[in-house]
This record gives sequence, structure tokens and C-alpha cells, in this order.
Amino acid sequence: MSTTRRELDELCSLLLLSAAGDLDVKQHARLEGMLSESPEVRDYALGIIEQMAILEWNATETPTPSLSPTAPRHVRQQERSAKSKSPQRSVNGWLMVACSVLLGVTATLATLLYRTPGGDEVVELRPPAIATPDSVAARSDTLGAEKENAWVARLTRATPDATWSDASGPQEFLLRLKAGQVIELLSGLAEVEFASGAIAIMHGPSVLIPTGPDSAILESGRVTGRAEDGNFRLATPSAEIVDLGTEFGVSIDEASNTNVVVFEGEVIVAPSNPTNRRVESIFLDHGATACIGSNGELATGVEVEWEDFERVVPVAPTTADQLLEEHSLSVVDLVNGGDGKGEALAGAIDALTGTWDQRPWRWTEGPGYIPTDFKFHHSQSHPAIDGVFVPSPHGARTIATSAGHAIDLPETMGVTFGPIWARRRGVGELPTTTGDFWGTGTLPFILRRIGTARVGAIGMHPNVGITFDLKQCTHGLKSDVIGFEATLVNLDLAQELKPPEELKNVPERTADFWIYVDGALKYSRENFGRDLEGEDIRLELSPGDRFLTLVSTDGGTTISFDHVLLIDPMLTLSDPGETPATKLPAK
Repeated sequence: MSTTRRELDELCSLLLLSAAGDLDVKQHARLEGMLSESPEVRDYALGIIEQMAILEWNATETPTPSLSPTAPRHVRQQERSAKSKSPQRSVNGWLMVACSVLLGVTATLATLLYRTPGGDEVVELRPPAIATPDSVAARSDTLGAEKENAWVARLTRATPDATWSDASGPQEFLLRLKAGQVIELLSGLAEVEFASGAIAIMHGPSVLIPTGPDSAILESGRVTGRAEDGNFRLATPSAEIVDLGTEFGVSIDEASNTNVVVFEGEVIVAPSNPTNRRVESIFLDHGATACIGSNGELATGVEVEWEDFERVVPVAPTTADQLLEEHSLSVVDLVNGGDGKGEALAGAIDALTGTWDQRPWRWTEGPGYIPTDFKFHHSQSHPAIDGVFVPSPHGARTIATSAGHAIDLPETMGVTFGPIWARRRGVGELPTTTGDFWGTGTLPFILRRIGTARVGAIGMHPNVGITFDLKQCTHGLKSDVIGFEATLVNLDLAQELKPPEELKNVPERTADFWIYVDGALKYSRENFGRDLEGEDIRLELSPGDRFLTLVSTDGGTTISFDHVLLIDPMLTLSDPGETPATKLPAK
């Protein structure tokens, strides 16, 4: 049977979605149809599944000889394409493997996407070759965590004097929170952003429990809440407050009475156990106050100390002043949701949506694989971020900006691991993070490397790209972006975690890094392996440049142990008045 590359891409994409448990009814029917049409198609799919273990985590067997990671890319691709075909298999064998795919057990089959350049030309059906055939060690991790394990909120800012309870502080590396997680702030201020966009500023001492993407329980203390879109619910021991699109303050006194003040907009306040059944809830608008007693009694017009409520988490003046003095913006802060001059703590961006990442971990060791969907995703989470993408396996003509700029990347596995993330250095007295993030014991090494940074780091596990809108980055400033700088690091932890005797025949994991400006290649580093000190990047930009695209790819090998970091990524600004500020285009 002859088929086109587009059809092969579609088959691979459907197999990946099936393995991840994300097929809808229409896609499931399409996959069934493609597999039933031809024995050759089924054999091709089996070739993918058979070789799925290329992304093994713990190489316990001696691997077979691999291609040299330092060989030119086109040489490695020619050798891959020259691999032999997979033998025929029995129908029963096909059914067994297909069932495992449809059950979502074989997520690592994504590593063997068909690799061929070109467009709609007819190509020969053959199982894809392995770039570096590691030992086969199929994973049996439990995949597809339940939705209730998704992240519903995240800690975004905190004052330097913020301290937390050891047992009830943010524990995850990127400071995200799950429903039911108890957060106890002992002192200072901390800002919690919910998935709905609602903001709660905790005033220490206080205890807050996120219960969903748009709800929380305040057990004690004081918070300032803000929800521009409304419908944020905050419960206390004696009341429930529903934000209808406003800004309000809530405090609980020593007698468990709930005090409410409305700064802007309107809220609904309802006692948990009203003493008067004829008044079960009331509306409060701008300037109104109320007190709900622990016995359910509700009183309005009570005296509330407005000045006790902080409505913003102040930025340490030294940070903002230093960045402005240096005429630079922190890209770490932009990814974290800030304006480039502040102190946003951490961020995670979903590579398939462009919004902040809520995906639950698929494995106990980390978030799991994310296959390409062959699309550029315009970001809605931050105006400075134009969008994100996971490159397709063939790489050519990958759309990298919302304006349609296409870039040519090498062939990749078509799969990444976890979100694009960032974390600022020095986040106050946070408890020691206990959960690993990139798996394979990377966390201590990541924290150690970030600890030597001046500002922080961005993590981009191959294969993924992110594009920044430079005009949006300087919105409101009388400056233009005239440069980009960072230090590029690869933490190949296989070299550090495995005993020396197991490393003799283990190929070094390599990655590539690419920088494009308006679709034109400006920087590349190919096939670089473990490099803890890193390579400094200094890139000059012009005031007319619009889109800056950063891409990490797999180096033609696996993505196991490839942990690419950008240390202290900064946008350099022109001195105010040196160049005319560019008028901000509509987004």
C-alpha cells in the first residue's frame, strides 16, 4: 500500500493520543478505520509500538552500539532511514499490542514517530528506525491520573518575610497546588492564583485550602480576593462569599466571626448556618461591610479596618530598580506571569494550550510525555508570550509564531516531557520541595544550578518551542528590545546518577537549541551533551524585530535525561529616548 506523509503523521498522532487516553469518539473511529484498512498500516503501527522503549529511564541492560551523537545530522538521518524493515507479525500479536495501546499503557511509543522530510509525496510504509537504540525496558507506570489530581492553583508571589509551616507549605517544585492541599502562611504576604484567574492574597498568619479552580476555604486569618470574571467562592467556618466580579477582603477573628469588606464590585454573602431563615444571603457592593458571627447571625455596616488588607504583594524595590537601571527585562518573570520587572516565583506553560499547566502527573516520577498535535498554540495566559508548540516529527515548515512564520527544524521524536517551566532564584523561606519534577532525580541538581543564578532559570525539555512577542514585552515602556542573553545548560544526569560500570556503553544524551527572530535562524547549538557551566548566548536584536522563538530539540537521540535550562535569560532594552518606542500593534 502507498500512503502520504500527511496520512502517516495523522496515524502517528492518533496512536499517541490513544496511548495518552485523549482520543475522542471521532478520532477513535478514524484510528480504527485506518488500522482495519490495510495489513501494511497495521504492520507499520506495530513497528512503532515494538520499538517504543527507546525512552527508557533506567538502562539496566547493555545497549547496542549507537550512532555517534557528534556525527553530522544528515549522516545520522541517512543511517536511520537505512534500517531494516520490521518482520511480519501474527494477527493475534497485533491485537495484543493494539489493546495495550488503546488502554493507554504504551505512552512511550511516541518516541518512534515516523521521521521523513517533505510534504504530501507518497512514501514507503516501513517501521521507523531508532536513532540510538537503548536497552528495551518498557515502562508499566500508572498513566492518566484522575482529574481531581490536577493542579487548581499556584503560588505566584511572596514577600521576603513570608514563612510557612513545615507541614503545610507549597511542596511542588513549581509551587502549584492541588484541591484539598492545606497552605499555612505564618508571616508575610503570599499571592495565590487560581486556574479561573481569581487571586487571593494571604496575610500571615492564615490558613487557606484551595478546593477547586475557582474556590477555596479560609480556615483562619485574612485574605484579599479578586476575580475579574466573578463566580469565585470563598468559604469560612461561618460564611460563604461569592465574588461576582470584584475585589474584597475577608478576615476571621479569634471568635471565628467572619468580617467582609467590598473594595470594588459586588459580592454575595451567606451565613453557613443562618439564624434567620428569611435572610439566607445578602448582596454587598462597593464600600459595604458585613460580619457573620460564628452563631450564624449576620450584621451589615460594621466597622472594618480597610488598611489591614493589602491589595497587592509589593515588589522588593531593589529588584525592580536594578532591572530598570540595567535596561533589561527578566524572561523568567515573563514566563512566571510577571511583567519582566517583578518577582513572580514560578510558572509552567502547557505546550499544547499556551495556558498555565494544570495537567496532573501521569507518573509518580514526573508529569509524563506530551505528543505533538502539529499545531502552534496562541497563548492566552500572558500577552508577552505569543505561543507555544511541540515540533512535528519531520520538523520542516513548523509554524512558530501567530503571524505564521515557519521554521525548519531537524527530525525529532515529536514528543516532549512536561511543560515549559520557570522558577526564580530565592523564593523566601519556602519549605524544602519534596516532589521531583522532571523525574530521574533531577530536582536537587536543578535547584543547585538555579541557586548559582542571579535571577533564575527556564526549563525546556526537548522537544518544545516558545515564542515571545517583543512589542508586548515592552508595552508601556519607552524602550525597544535590542538584545537577548542567557546561559545554555544541559543536565545529562545519566552521567551522574548511574554507576561508572553502567556508563561504558551508554551514549551521551544530546540536545539542540535554536533561536529564531521573525522566523529567521539567529543562533543554534547542536548535539550538545552534559554541560553544567553552560554556553553564554549574546544575541543582538533590532527595534523592528517582533517575535523571538526559543526551541529545544532532541539532538537526534532520545529525550531521556535531556534537561535543557536557560540560566538568567534577559531581554536587553534600549535607553529610553534612544530609539522611538514602537506603537503597540493589536494582538
